[in-house]
Amino acid sequence: MCRLLLVHAPDGFDPTELFLSFSEICRKSRSVDGESQRDGWGIAWMRPENTWAVHKSLHPIWEDAATLTDAPRSRAYAIHARSASFDKDRREIAHNQPYVSG
Repeated sequence: MCRLLLVHAPDGFDPTELFLSFSEICRKSRSVDGESQRDGWGIAWMRPENTWAVHKSLHPIWEDAATLTDAPRSRAYAIHARSASFDKDRREIAHNQPYVSG
């Protein structure tokens, strides 16, 4: 099962601690069927001009904590830690959300 974190951040909010906590939850968690969120992750943040910027990785989110916490300050974030449902879909960055539009 994948994990999602959606954040609407007030001005001046530093998401570092929240993002690190989320990555640690993903590292420790296992769904009922034993899956973990080791199949990559993605983050989207809202730019000041109201467009989305996206970063995706094939590494487990907890292994990329430095990249995750380097996301610029924003008023909105969407983070997806992936657990691939099928072995054939592992190592496919196209499947690493978040998918954002508009």
